[in-house]
Amino acid sequence: MMFFFVQSAAGLETCDTLENQAPNIRSILDNQKFVIIPNGEVWRVDNLELKSGESILGAGTICKSKLAPVSLIVNGTGIKIENLTFSPQTVSGQPNCDIKLGDGSRDIQISSNRFSGNSYSAICGADDSAVGGEAHTVPSSGVIVSDNLFIGYVRPIFLHSVDNINIRNNIIRESLRDGIRLRENDGFVLISGNQFIDIGNRTVSSDTQDAIDTQWSGNRLVITDNIVRRTESVGFDIKGVSLTDESLGSRSVIIANNHISDTLYSGIVLHGNLDTGEENYSIIIESNIIEGATRIGSYSDAAIWAKGAVKYLTIANNQIRSNYARGITVQTRSGLSDGSVTGVHINGNTVINNGVETAASSIGVFLLGVQGAIVNNNTIGNDPTLNNPHTRYGLYVSKVIDGIFTNNILRCNSAQQIFVNGTNVIVKDNLEASVGCSSSQ
Repeated sequence: MMFFFVQSAAGLETCDTLENQAPNIRSILDNQKFVIIPNGEVWRVDNLELKSGESILGAGTICKSKLAPVSLIVNGTGIKIENLTFSPQTVSGQPNCDIKLGDGSRDIQISSNRFSGNSYSAICGADDSAVGGEAHTVPSSGVIVSDNLFIGYVRPIFLHSVDNINIRNNIIRESLRDGIRLRENDGFVLISGNQFIDIGNRTVSSDTQDAIDTQWSGNRLVITDNIVRRTESVGFDIKGVSLTDESLGSRSVIIANNHISDTLYSGIVLHGNLDTGEENYSIIIESNIIEGATRIGSYSDAAIWAKGAVKYLTIANNQIRSNYARGITVQTRSGLSDGSVTGVHINGNTVINNGVETAASSIGVFLLGVQGAIVNNNTIGNDPTLNNPHTRYGLYVSKVIDGIFTNNILRCNSAQQIFVNGTNVIVKDNLEASVGCSSSQ
């Protein structure tokens, strides 16, 4: 078996002054299907196409010049990229990424790498249509991104025209904008076991700075067992339906067993197309812990906020505590009973100490304009022994059609325990508790 490698002047020159090793690597791959970059070597690699069955491995470092849009272009099937360090030079704007998933590429494994730099993305798919890009003719499919470390970048993982994706057990920290950004026709996505730390550049921006941001994407999306520690926008922002293809949207979504804290705004946001009213649907949010979210102190935000154009939504068995906003909000965009939000179940949640001390409208669970709501077996209120006991209204429901509100425990809400206004509603067997409402008790 043949093996040889290319020397580089590691650590002595900037990447632009190193020789581009892509032609030499191509020669190696044509002979033996794999290349190993040795530990301690820094290789400049610009625009290298990886073909079916090829692997690039090792403990060395890959950089790219400022003028090259990518280091590695993945085309074909059965390609592996493992155990490398990617250290791109500082560039801005798309396209700029270390590994680009090419049109029709399939069965790709990107594992145990270290990505550290200030390029736009570490891993990308098709160029974003917002900057003149186009979708792949055939989406890249069957992509595993696992056990990597991402430090920096604008949006480390930015996938457009990629489906059947498994993003697991990565650490993503100190990105300028979103940690994971899914765009347009991404689908069948598993995002699990990742840690998101310090997402965003610590300044308020109109650009999203979320742990996970989806737009017109995420059809069959599962987000589980992740930890989010500080973002400059939202934790998980799951939104939108395509203006040109209504089949593209965040539908059949499970968000479960995650821990979200210290976000600037809401922990989880959901909505369909707020302009056309086209809904996202079949969404389950279950067994998450959200605490210390909405650092900005916006009572009108919520730890879990369904903003409109959503149907068949279940929010169950979550622990929502000490957030500086409402606990759970489900509403139509118009605030009217217009049928755009239907089939909502809110069951078994613990919603404690959510609100803003100076806000008169701090609410534990707030429903507005919903059609078909079942709210039961929740505990909603304040615990003065824990941080931020400033919920004023426990369960506040307005303009609801067809609702059942039963068997909830409303405790220590300072203004009103429960208020329900609507048509064809049942309100019964709710317990209003006042014991232990004072820190002196």
